[in-house]
Amino acid sequence: MFETEADMAMTSLPFVLDEFDYTKNGIKFIEEPKGLFGIPDLLLFNGHIIAIEFKLRNWKQAIKQAYRYKSFSEESYVLLDKKYVERAKENIDIFTKFNIGLAAVDENKIEFYHRPKSVKPFSLDLTEKALSLFN
Repeated sequence: MFETEADMAMTSLPFVLDEFDYTKNGIKFIEEPKGLFGIPDLLLFNGHIIAIEFKLRNWKQAIKQAYRYKSFSEESYVLLDKKYVERAKENIDIFTKFNIGLAAVDENKIEFYHRPKSVKPFSLDLTEKALSLFN
């Protein structure tokens, strides 16, 4: 469906922002923020810090990265190309076990298969650093 992760990220950004803008008052976001424990493809702030890792198909690599982002985010997601999401859905128990969200995107929408519980990040220092990026 998508040629590159960058194409997927660009196409899905409006869907993601709409999905996570709970108050409809706007949402802050940073693409590929540096200086944290890993580099999430997208970091959102809507009152909570949310990290998103885009992957065309490699859900195993994405879940490792998304788990790392739990160091500074309250929710962490893997967002896959809809064309390649079936394998990840077959392993939804891993996403549930590690409290990582799973969603897929095509040219028209985003679909969620697992939404994680919002939890306190592992590192207070990294959380403060992530929050400072939004100022």
